[in-house]
Amino acid sequence: MKKSNLMLTTATVALLAGTAPVLAQQVTSESYSGSVAGALQSDTGFLTGGQVQVNGVGQGSLVLSRGQANIDVQTGTFAGTDGVGPESSSAFLTTLDFDRDVSTGAALVGVGNVVAQGESLAGSGVVGTSNSSSSVSGVGTYDVIDGEAVTPTDFAASATTTSSATGGLVGSLSTSNTIQMLGTGALFAGSQALDIGERTQAYSAGFTDFVAYDGDGVVVSVISSPFETTTDTFDTGSILAGNDSGAGFGIDTALSGDNSNIDLNVANAGNGSILVSGSTGGFFGQGTTFGATGTLDISDVGGFFDAPIP
Repeated sequence: MKKSNLMLTTATVALLAGTAPVLAQQVTSESYSGSVAGALQSDTGFLTGGQVQVNGVGQGSLVLSRGQANIDVQTGTFAGTDGVGPESSSAFLTTLDFDRDVSTGAALVGVGNVVAQGESLAGSGVVGTSNSSSSVSGVGTYDVIDGEAVTPTDFAASATTTSSATGGLVGSLSTSNTIQMLGTGALFAGSQALDIGERTQAYSAGFTDFVAYDGDGVVVSVISSPFETTTDTFDTGSILAGNDSGAGFGIDTALSGDNSNIDLNVANAGNGSILVSGSTGGFFGQGTTFGATGTLDISDVGGFFDAPIP
């Protein structure tokens, strides 16, 4: 009798089997199930807006731009057989790509006020799981030869594979830019401009390669990084390509604009005030999950799974 237990997240386990002279083999029970479920735990999407207000002799400007702005969920599951024994596989991948720029400018002469404000926001609240399960059992007979005596002997086996994956991404990103000027005297004169931009890419993924009764083992490998901040592409396909198997989470961010810097420099000769503020960034937190697990249980008496079905 042979029993094996395999956890995808721990190590590589090789499955070894014997052989036996089989007269008859019959699969008597098969069971397959697969499910994929997802939900939004918080507000998900993008928002860009702002305001410009001038009172007195002055001007205000606001420019909002967005490049890549997408949230993508790829998930799937497989439960089946390769002819005799069961196989299972699960995948769940969530990616976010957000490229934004907020530019404001203001000028004022004398008594009055100017407000130029803009912001660009993104939120992701994706959670979910992918699960699959396959089981096969069967019976058969083989001959025990002792001299000239041939004795038919029963043999039986069962095998079950399960897999699950999670890759939810919950968080928010924002870029904001505000300029305010207040002139309290006729001699006030001021002008100001600020440009803030950032591209943020993030992913959360779990993926199991085929968990199969007749495999040579399962290797937990490193998930490939998909980040390409210097181009308009975000290679999410590389995460699930080839034989990658495991779980991962990653964030890549880069400031945009001249020299990729945020420069604040304010000058005022009096008779008023100037306020400049800007921020960009974001966080992913509670609710973000990534994982991949697989199990394999085999009970085989007499080499059932090594013999072809007649």
